[in-house]
Amino acid sequence: MIFSPRFAEEKEQAYQADRAAQMNGVQRWLILVGGTVYCLASLWVSVDGGSPAALIGDTALVLLTFTFVLFGSSYLTFVQDRGELLPILFALAYAVHIAIGASVIPSDSGLRFALLTGLLLIYLSALSPTLLIALAAMATAIVILVIAMVFLLPMNGDMVSMMTAFGYMPPSAAVTIAIAYLSDKTAREAFTYKWELSRRATTDELSGVANKSHIRVLANNEFSRARRYREPFSCLMFGIDGLDFIRDTWGDHAADTIARVFAGYCVLVMRHCDSLGRLSERRFIALLPETPGAGALVLAKRMVSDLRALDVSVYGEKINFTVSIGVAEMNKVDETGNDLLKRSERGLEDAIEQGREQAVMATAPPRFGTEPKSDTAAAPQAE
Repeated sequence: MIFSPRFAEEKEQAYQADRAAQMNGVQRWLILVGGTVYCLASLWVSVDGGSPAALIGDTALVLLTFTFVLFGSSYLTFVQDRGELLPILFALAYAVHIAIGASVIPSDSGLRFALLTGLLLIYLSALSPTLLIALAAMATAIVILVIAMVFLLPMNGDMVSMMTAFGYMPPSAAVTIAIAYLSDKTAREAFTYKWELSRRATTDELSGVANKSHIRVLANNEFSRARRYREPFSCLMFGIDGLDFIRDTWGDHAADTIARVFAGYCVLVMRHCDSLGRLSERRFIALLPETPGAGALVLAKRMVSDLRALDVSVYGEKINFTVSIGVAEMNKVDETGNDLLKRSERGLEDAIEQGREQAVMATAPPRFGTEPKSDTAAAPQAE
């Protein structure tokens, strides 16, 4: 299909948005709970510790404050608009947390450090909405953790050595990457199944544009929005001229190719905010929000002219086709989007009756109670 790359791009964008929406609330509570647990553990060790107890306690209080600040900032629109950066910030925060935790927890064999590091990496993979962001967060955490343990924290007997750190980090990272990969794969498979069902329910398989039921829903939604904000709204109804003759002469493949080429041309010339749908075998409709009728008519005439000069190659033969277009603009008489579609269909029928291969503006029906009176009035009764 000619629209498969566009579908793949839209699918990836939809997956990113879906995962980010799902992780939005989870991330906030993981920040608060995880950061609080790390800080309380540091405070508890500082109460039970020796001379560095005051330093550890002050550091834990600073980290606890930073945790609440990060938790509160996740509600800000500015931060949410840059949601892909949040896991990196989480990685920086929890790398400092675990570095402090590793410095105050006795580690004779390094096993506790390995468990603590593994928990951090798993924590970060749970905070990240996608696999790439999880890997970036884990890499950032490991780098910051090594720098903090080797250069920033005081070297003492309870400190985990650099060799121990490098010895236990790769296994922890490998296990976490495997967990993150399997989690991301499962999430993608579930989303792909839901997305494919939604796509098939709203998309015409031949042309790749919206199907009849979905384009009518979009028409009503755009109509309501335009009516609410008092914006112009127009629609174009297309009829491919002579499609039955093309099918009888060159076969079904030629007719289907004509429909796909026409849909692809419409997608290229229309704006991103416009919507295109297929109503039947030969009829399409385009929704043009924030477009007055005069502008829609100019676009329709240009499309008629462009398609008249377009040749489609099928089995080595060039086939030329034309379209007829009905144009309608929303007015006060229309009550729903379906009323606007009916008037555009009336304009298409007028274009067909007037000889096809042209664009015709549909006339607005008269408002109720304003019908013109008959020229012949009833004669007054004779007295």
